[in-house]
Amino acid sequence: MSQTHTHPTDPASEHHHMAAAHHHEAAHHHDLGHHDEAKAHAGSAMKHGELAHQHAMTTAQTHSQK
Repeated sequence: MSQTHTHPTDPASEHHHMAAAHHHEAAHHHDLGHHDEAKAHAGSAMKHGELAHQHAMTTAQTHSQK
């Protein structure tokens, strides 16, 4: 996993990027008719979306407490 494309200091952005990548893969597999692979990537995308949301909420809480 290279970190050149984003800021490693922002886990939310990292997870959003990963989620987008998995969504892209899922759509690709879906087009090819690989439904199991598509489902797996969609699941990963959702997981990363959840993590991104959690990180964003944590960051927001941290900032509002200062």
